[in-house]
Amino acid sequence: MKIKIFSSRNHLISLNKKFQRNFFVIFYFLGLPKMLFYKKRSESDVQLNWIFVLIAGAVFLFIVFKAVSLQRESASTSASVGMKSNFEAAVAGSMTQEDFSGEIDVGKTGINFSCGQAVFKGISPADLGAAFAPGGISSDSGKVIIKAAQWKFPLKAGNLLYLTSPKNSYLLAKNNAQSAVIDEADKRMPDSVDKAIISADNVDELAAEISGRKGKDIRLVFFGKEEAKNHFNLLNNASIIEIEPKIGAALNYGNVTFYNKDRSSNSTYYFGDEMMVAAIYSGSIADYECSAAKAFDRLYWILNMSQIRLVKMAEEYSSSSSQECYNLLSSSDSNSATFSILEFMALIYPLTKNRGLAGISDENAKKIADSENSLDSANSLLVRFSCPSIY
Repeated sequence: MKIKIFSSRNHLISLNKKFQRNFFVIFYFLGLPKMLFYKKRSESDVQLNWIFVLIAGAVFLFIVFKAVSLQRESASTSASVGMKSNFEAAVAGSMTQEDFSGEIDVGKTGINFSCGQAVFKGISPADLGAAFAPGGISSDSGKVIIKAAQWKFPLKAGNLLYLTSPKNSYLLAKNNAQSAVIDEADKRMPDSVDKAIISADNVDELAAEISGRKGKDIRLVFFGKEEAKNHFNLLNNASIIEIEPKIGAALNYGNVTFYNKDRSSNSTYYFGDEMMVAAIYSGSIADYECSAAKAFDRLYWILNMSQIRLVKMAEEYSSSSSQECYNLLSSSDSNSATFSILEFMALIYPLTKNRGLAGISDENAKKIADSENSLDSANSLLVRFSCPSIY
């Protein structure tokens, strides 16, 4: 019996060892997937953590760079606001003087001009009214050269504003037939402007003057009909306009032609020497005509006020002994000041609209010039007979 018991015990021990081995195997295989799961989950967690770290870092860097950018924009905007205020103050001061010239310090950021508006970075533009300038002004000195000229056509109609910079250069190509007009244009441009009168016939001199102004924006101005046609090869290095004054002692107007790089051209008109110079300063025909419309709009308003005053004065003289003044003022007389001013107003009204100069014909341009001369004559008669004058 003992032997059996011993044998059974050994057998139990043997079974117990097998069970332990089997249990370990079962436990191992049951636990392995779970261990693998935890291992995979741990690796996924690490990957997700890195992704979140990268995203958070990117967001943080975006916020930092955005804040720096906004700070720079804010500083730039503040500088533009200060520049605009100084610029408007200087312009306002120049507009109260009949013949003003000077310089404005606007920094080195540059200013763009379009239709009489000065455009500053990040803020609303400053409307300068009847202002004429290149499309953009920038210079190493940060200076803008400004001149205000009283426009008389025939009465004073406020100032025309000319703006340019030391980086801009103006070459007036002289010919003997237009020497008086060229000298007038030169006289009306301030000495601080880089300008020169050169011979239109000397091609080598023209080329030398242009090559000697490297880095500058050059405007080449010819005077006379089709004077520019032999110099189109210079369009690569300069912008070209052509001024053709109309012949006649009493005529104060003419054509202005703006040439493009492809040698095409667009023509318009000027009225008065002040507007002729305005065309020389203008960057494009569109900007010139737009600003000219503002000048004519102001002229029309002044004429309207003058006409209302003349009608009231005529009523007062109708019952007085001064019949001569009444006849000169009354609108019923075709030679009167009131009739002349009404006729002139009717002719220039289309020019008060944007690019109004583009819509007139040679015939209408001559009518405007003749009417301006008639109005000037009517005013001279009023002065001669000691009557209330238009201007």
